[in-house]
Amino acid sequence: ADSGKFITQRQIPKLCQVCVSLPPEALLASNWGQLQPGAALVVSAPSMPQLQVPLTDPAAPAPPAQLKNVTVWEWSGVAADEGDEAAAWFSKYLGRPVRLVRHLHSSGLPQTVRPVDPDFAPGHSVKFADGFPLLIIPAENLADLNCQLSSNGSTPLPMTRFRPNLVLAGVEGAPWGDDGWASVAVGGAQLSYVKPCSRCKVTTIDQETGEEGTEPLRTLGKTR
Repeated sequence: ADSGKFITQRQIPKLCQVCVSLPPEALLASNWGQLQPGAALVVSAPSMPQLQVPLTDPAAPAPPAQLKNVTVWEWSGVAADEGDEAAAWFSKYLGRPVRLVRHLHSSGLPQTVRPVDPDFAPGHSVKFADGFPLLIIPAENLADLNCQLSSNGSTPLPMTRFRPNLVLAGVEGAPWGDDGWASVAVGGAQLSYVKPCSRCKVTTIDQETGEEGTEPLRTLGKTR
């Protein structure tokens, strides 16, 4: 907790069992003025009481005493600490001292801007996501991978192993046709395909139980 360095399922697999929910109006920045009193981020995990973290207007400045130095990969900056109750909840569940912080993306503080890898998307930034704001996967890619897993005697895997933000279906040229895409239109949004996702050990963690295995990295290492 004192170092301010981020932790993920790579270090603590049981993080996969932490579930969060938000009131629907909190999902659009334009609706934050419509939040009900007591609106909160609700957090749950096995054998833990429910935690409610009060929602704060992202445009509201954080008090200086709330600012914490944090590090995500190669980036270091500041974030807002969410208080002792949230810290105690996560520390108990994870079995080590940690703090919960939120990104101050609307604060105007320069030390909150975290650039993405300039080799792929120069001039753009991301918050606390691993590398980029969105991860997109065509369903046909997983179907092809599961065929390969079945053929070598392994159990097919659910899409949750890859934790995408968007899953596409009915993709022309699939599977793996998106390797050559430059962008994709989703509704009225044009999303840039900047790079393939480098897969890590998180894909080997059962997102229901937190148990680790060897697939799909063993198969992907041979075919991709």
